[in-house]
Amino acid sequence: MWYIEEEERVYLDYNATTPLDNSVENAILESMKYWANPSSNNPFGKKAKEVVEAAREYVANMMHVSPKEVFFTSGGTESNWWVIYSAVEHFKAVCGREGKPHIITSSIEHPSILEPLRSLHEKGELEHTEIGVDPETGRVRVDEIEVALCERTVLVSVMLANNETGVIQPLAQIAEVARQEVRAMDLLDLFVRGQQLARADRGL
Repeated sequence: MWYIEEEERVYLDYNATTPLDNSVENAILESMKYWANPSSNNPFGKKAKEVVEAAREYVANMMHVSPKEVFFTSGGTESNWWVIYSAVEHFKAVCGREGKPHIITSSIEHPSILEPLRSLHEKGELEHTEIGVDPETGRVRVDEIEVALCERTVLVSVMLANNETGVIQPLAQIAEVARQEVRAMDLLDLFVRGQQLARADRGL
């Protein structure tokens, strides 16, 4: 009788999700001890609020911002839509009905960015320009972003690291070009890169 020895399995689907780090797992399990509503004015709620605020301060320190600038959402999709909505509303508040807000993205952004923008573009609520990437390097063509920028550009959205190829985009160069327009903001996706790259790109 022949036996085939089972080889050790290797997980390669990191573009979908990554294994949970032990420190993250421990933090999640610890936080579940504080189950009360952090908005409640009782000892259990106050303790839960302390845990939430400690997490907020930790994230703020990691990103080199004030805790008041950190907002927790249900995930990346909600966060992305929040930024898009805020940029559009800011344009309306400043410019009224003078033209449509203009948003620039790369053509390789996450669907939570591209799909709502394409929909709003089709409805005539904004103008959306998609910038292609170099087929050899996978990097966004910065010169095309520079050409696409206009006075109505309120947002430039380019993911820092592509979740499938791992290519790091030239955000410092993109940000420098984008900020030539006073109203332009840049949405830098630091979601998948964590603390190390957040520190490296703190100037963005």
